[in-house]
Amino acid sequence: MGIALASVTVACSATSQTIGNSAIRTDKLIYYAEIVNNPQAGVGLTIETEYTNTTGNTVYLIGCHQPSAPQLQKYRDGEWVTVYSPVENQCLSPPWKIPPGETYRDTYQVYGYLPGYNTAPTFDATIPGRYRLVRDIYQQLSDPVNEAELLPLSERISNEFKIINDVE
Repeated sequence: MGIALASVTVACSATSQTIGNSAIRTDKLIYYAEIVNNPQAGVGLTIETEYTNTTGNTVYLIGCHQPSAPQLQKYRDGEWVTVYSPVENQCLSPPWKIPPGETYRDTYQVYGYLPGYNTAPTFDATIPGRYRLVRDIYQQLSDPVNEAELLPLSERISNEFKIINDVE
């Protein structure tokens, strides 16, 4: 890949009370990230997440050999804007089923190049700010899969968190 992953320090332990009642919960409320310059500038950090299915029905994740990663959105100018969406393989594995009451945990690796390097995926934002994750969680699958029905957005977003770096 050309860039070494930055060492990232995660701070500020959070309890479920401080994180709130979001469907997707992150392990921390504040993440510290560094810009990596090797040889192109990029951003890398790791976010542990968990999703508990409270819908009363089985829900599904889809992807290629693993569920597709969530998108990272930043709050900017009064709206949520996607600033990082990983490049993923286009194969389709059998869906991951999450029955009612079950929790799905994963580790989200954010690793994007800063704009201007003509390399994907990009991290299209200055680092300091408010962020959230948005994940494609399906309430119903179909064939073809592009007609599958997603859960409402409110049931597919994480709690808000901050990403900062040494420059802030």
